[in-house]
Amino acid sequence: MEKQLIAYCGIDCSACPAYQITRAGGDLVARRKLAQEWSGVQCQFDAEEIACNGCMHSSWKMTERCNIRKCAIEKEKKTCGHCADYPCDKIHEPHENLEAIQIAINLVQNSKVAFLGSIGEDGYPNIKAMLELGTNGLETMYFSSNTSSQRVADLRRNPKACLYYVDKENFIGLMLVGEIEIVNDQAIKDQLWRTGFERYYPLGKTDPDYSILKFTSKWGKLYNGGKYVKCFHI
Repeated sequence: MEKQLIAYCGIDCSACPAYQITRAGGDLVARRKLAQEWSGVQCQFDAEEIACNGCMHSSWKMTERCNIRKCAIEKEKKTCGHCADYPCDKIHEPHENLEAIQIAINLVQNSKVAFLGSIGEDGYPNIKAMLELGTNGLETMYFSSNTSSQRVADLRRNPKACLYYVDKENFIGLMLVGEIEIVNDQAIKDQLWRTGFERYYPLGKTDPDYSILKFTSKWGKLYNGGKYVKCFHI
């Protein structure tokens, strides 16, 4: 086994599909397939990003987020096994993060309503229950609102917002913090239109008072069983 194939955490990089695809010449079809498989958990991947020669030899979207790699580089250690503090909490962190993120994704997928918090003109927070129209993992969520509403005016002035999802039966809660963009692209509005929306937007899909709110997450906190579990970046 070549030494350069061993990652800082001790895993064998040669067993990683991103490494294997890269070493085999970077077939575009294979890269697209892997990018699709890996997207929607902690981050989104494009086919162009599936290019890695091992975390000791290259830095990319996955390795840049790895606290184990950062720690080893800062301490100038070849692997975690060369560190006097081994084993430490950082070893367990990736697995804990993935478990927490999967719980969070399941909560979002099973929720029809999210509580949206935004900042009003007076600087105080405003909370409203919103019907969710679509999601992409934990990264983006879509809602609708009246273009003429105070909510949209507040978000145009200050796009910072948060969402809260709750499973009261299992005592699970998720807060996502990010920003909201007011989307007026007609194709997106057509795609997210729902039967019954005429009640709020009488002129239909092209009603100028019909706007889509696109929430993009930056980080989140998960509570499970009534206890704080994990804070993670997205």
